[in-house]
Amino acid sequence: FELGVKDTVGCPNSSSPITTEEDCQEAAEYFDFDYEEQNNRASYPPGCYVKEWYSTAVYFNTDPDGEANERATPICVNYPTTTTTSTTTTTTTITTTTTTT
Repeated sequence: FELGVKDTVGCPNSSSPITTEEDCQEAAEYFDFDYEEQNNRASYPPGCYVKEWYSTAVYFNTDPDGEANERATPICVNYPTTTTTSTTTTTTTITTTTTTT
């Protein structure tokens, strides 16, 4: 998990927004913050965010059009990076012909 930038709605390049309440609860536990509740507020970022006021309370906002808020920081998730390796095999056949006279 990774904290985004306060007063924004996005996540850093290496991470993505948290899209489920369950993942938001796990993120709160990861940062040792208090998970409060799911809400639907246009004035806070969509998805998982920490509200820094008197404490570090975490909420999961179901409003997909939520906005940046000066008291809120998005919480993001880092997905593992996958690497794809491909191997190419080449077979060469040599045919020789011998003629006798």
